[in-house]
Amino acid sequence: MISELQKGGLKIFSRLSFFITAALPKRLTAQITEKYLWSGLTTLLAVYDGSDNLLMRFEYAAGRTPVAMTKGGQRYYLAYDQVGTLRAVTDASGNTVKRVGYDTFGNVLTDSDPLFEVPFGFAGGLYDEDTGLIRFGYRDYDPNAGRWTAKDPIGFAGGDTDLYGYCLGDPVNWVDPKGLTISIPLPIPNILPFPPSPALAGAIAFGAGWAIGTWINDNYISPWLWEKESAPCLKSKRRKNRIPDRGTPGTVKKNGPDTTRKKYGDDGWVEKEWNEGHGPDAPAGEQNDHIHDHIPNPFHPEGRPNRQPGREPRPGELTDFGF
Repeated sequence: MISELQKGGLKIFSRLSFFITAALPKRLTAQITEKYLWSGLTTLLAVYDGSDNLLMRFEYAAGRTPVAMTKGGQRYYLAYDQVGTLRAVTDASGNTVKRVGYDTFGNVLTDSDPLFEVPFGFAGGLYDEDTGLIRFGYRDYDPNAGRWTAKDPIGFAGGDTDLYGYCLGDPVNWVDPKGLTISIPLPIPNILPFPPSPALAGAIAFGAGWAIGTWINDNYISPWLWEKESAPCLKSKRRKNRIPDRGTPGTVKKNGPDTTRKKYGDDGWVEKEWNEGHGPDAPAGEQNDHIHDHIPNPFHPEGRPNRQPGREPRPGELTDFGF
């Protein structure tokens, strides 16, 4: 797919490639200045110049962002914050060669060495210096606006009523690597891939600790207290009233006291779920009657979808649950 942008009398072209055998070039007028080698939509393997000379090569561990890169024949290590935003680069000896500071929505506030270029920017996306946009899979994100430049390709199935909204307005605790649906960042595998200086280690550890604590609270403690009826230690009405995530396609099932209803999709997996409100002490969005979307997860061995945070029902949506 080729997109075109008019800028200062020049036309900037971007070609998207979805296979490891192809590259993504950027053109200024008719000249290709850079080529990007991808594996899938979000894994950048290498950057070449217009003559196919290698500029940068990236190495990955378990995370979605690289832990190291080779540039100019030298090896460097990359450090990120809780959402995968590149914060620091060190050389093989642990000396910091670049530090970058961002605001909440991804605008660069400080850069210790702008001439030392690394293509990864806010939340691990590919930063385009010509447009100021950040590429995440299917869409470009504009940090100045804090919004996507295009509607969600999967519409409301992405879990947000605002089709241009980024991460439900919470870019601190959520990521959207493909520009489709939000997910929980997992910073542990590659947040400290090198032995940094004490000051840098302290700053990164503070941010990582806060993020991990928030993640655990939001995704284990609060759901356990409120809606994870299947937890082994909950042997009360919640466990008895639990509704399975699989059912007859196209049907709706409710529990005994009618505090939960699940609608099953064509594949038999739960598509979305209605819950009675949990009161003022529940997480935001779940204090009143609310909906949980269940987004398809192709990486789950059984195909089980991901349950999203609670949200307000859309106008007329309750009829989907038989109300």
